Amino acid sequence: MKKIKVVYEWISPRGPLANNTNADLYHLASGLHGVQVDATKGGGAYLWTQVFQYHRDMFELSSPFGIQDGDFFIYDYQLHHKWPYMDFFAKGAATGLLECIQMSHNVLHNIRFLNGYLFMDMALEAWVSPTTFRAMHRYFDNWSIPTNKVIYQTGASNAADLYDKFCKENNISDNLRMKVFSWDSQEWIWSVRYANEDYDNRKHIDLIEKTFMCLNYRYRPHRLDATMLFHKLDLLKDSFFTLPARNPEVWHDEFRTNINPAFKEKIGITDEELRALEQKLPLRIDSLPESHVNHFRMTHDDQRELKEFYTKSLVAIITETLAYDEAVTETEKTLKAIAHKQPFILVAAPKALHYLRSHGYQTFSRWWDESYDNIEDHYDRMVAIGNVCKDIHSWDRNKRAQFLEETKGVLQHNYDKMKSTRLSRLPEMWYTLLNLAQQTGEK
Repeated sequence: MKKIKVVYEWISPRGPLANNTNADLYHLASGLHGVQVDATKGGGAYLWTQVFQYHRDMFELSSPFGIQDGDFFIYDYQLHHKWPYMDFFAKGAATGLLECIQMSHNVLHNIRFLNGYLFMDMALEAWVSPTTFRAMHRYFDNWSIPTNKVIYQTGASNAADLYDKFCKENNISDNLRMKVFSWDSQEWIWSVRYANEDYDNRKHIDLIEKTFMCLNYRYRPHRLDATMLFHKLDLLKDSFFTLPARNPEVWHDEFRTNINPAFKEKIGITDEELRALEQKLPLRIDSLPESHVNHFRMTHDDQRELKEFYTKSLVAIITETLAYDEAVTETEKTLKAIAHKQPFILVAAPKALHYLRSHGYQTFSRWWDESYDNIEDHYDRMVAIGNVCKDIHSWDRNKRAQFLEETKGVLQHNYDKMKSTRLSRLPEMWYTLLNLAQQTGEK
């Protein structure tokens, strides 16, 4: 049976090195059995070690020397979510995707003319804007690589839809299109994390101290807007809510210099109300010393500390990475609530709940209005979310207790779905490619 060959330039006894990492003495030493190194420098092929090797019926590890003309293979390239996309897609730049690696000649030849595919992985982020797609097309055209020989995996659930829209608007024919699809690597990571656990959040009405839990660290427009809205609606006192007093990535930037005047006007928050909000910052849920004023318990490494807050709150307000955007992302922020069996409201891009349900998860339209998910205008969607939160805040004790009981089945379903991801779900694209590999092998 033919498999998808996954090609790496450097393969040690301990596994392959990422194709965009140049091997040095450290990597050579750490790849040898019996050799100890002081620390892990990184550079391992993430997708092979975390995904492909667990599906040996579909994928086969190969070096460039194992490729013969006409073999079906993918050449794995790991994009970096912390770098600007133009670092990769500016021809001639030292950081260019193909400029910074030493791709074997026979690999490049097979990608250009035969059955090789360049596979780009950006599952941790969502580079799916028209400008990003345009830069990719121009870059590969300049390198004489047919764009239909490029596979792009991204973390945006609606990546294929956005790329199809881009191609239609730019008259890009089907035979010149990249193969674009989404894969939620965070879902995979959290599935692995909880694979051997059976977390049970024994939430009870007597344990509930706050209605909402909303964790925010990095300044993003929708998070600051959500903070202003919760302050305006007087919901902060009923929330485990976090937000730094200053932008943690640009320390001299204060809250006021980052707020959105248009949304401030939209909800009618006064300067006096804004000053009162500033005096509350930083918003924290822990009791760390003042020297750690900009630190919050909100990372996955702090899950033990966070469990108590999930148990003591009724609903999670998830301010996803992207909200005022077309790209729909499902990151660890959403997976944390699912892992802790917490009902949630998504402050995210339009159709975020729709795509989450398409992945097999269940949401909470039985208990509150989720039509906010269909509102295209970002500010109107935020206001609609505020109205939902205001209604939940008004629930009496009996209604809250009934809600806790009724949602147990949904929360368990979502938890089980997340845990099963590693064993049960690969993107459909891989099966399409496997079929193509089978057809290629029969010729």
